[in-house]
Amino acid sequence: MTIEQIREKIENLVDESQNKTLKDLKAIKHIGINDETNVVVLIIAIGELGGDVEKHLRHQLAKIIKLDLGFKGIKIQFEETKKAPIKNAKYIIIASGKGGVGKSYITANLAYALRRQNKKVGIIDCDVYGASIPQLLEIPISEPLVNNNNLIIPFTKYGIEVISTAFFAQPEKPVIWRGSMLKSMVQSFFTQVNWSRELEFILIDVPTGTGDV
Repeated sequence: MTIEQIREKIENLVDESQNKTLKDLKAIKHIGINDETNVVVLIIAIGELGGDVEKHLRHQLAKIIKLDLGFKGIKIQFEETKKAPIKNAKYIIIASGKGGVGKSYITANLAYALRRQNKKVGIIDCDVYGASIPQLLEIPISEPLVNNNNLIIPFTKYGIEVISTAFFAQPEKPVIWRGSMLKSMVQSFFTQVNWSRELEFILIDVPTGTGDV
């Protein structure tokens, strides 16, 4: 059994955190065989460490290597795929500080000023406890559409691209997101939004304090 044969057997397994095969993601970083112990050594990059995705993939790999291919054992090192935040943006500006100091007003006005200078601008409104960017820019609250690549289409107002937690919260109901739910939401704004390729500036309005987000 050669390394290439092992690769062919495992490369069509799916990283469920990214819904793509290991082959498509070029996730298989290393395959080695210890001839003395008959153990296969793998280094694989996945989208999310420590959860059900890693557990399921580990089980699938062990089944293929040990049961299907007949090796005595397997050693797997998982690495988390480094996702570049908003690949196309040249500058990321974060509005952070204590509550009530005007972070959202500054974010909206700075975005508008940059747009008047013909800059391509986007805003990420991460304030899960009081998202106000849509209101400031007079964008009606509705759930965003998704394109054929399963990417969220941001709203556009005054030539400014906008995504906000407000678009995903139910009107008149309190937001109770915590921990991993908040992490997933904020990460999706960076990696799963169909931002314009010409985007130059991304402004991020973050919530008050130093909590989960």
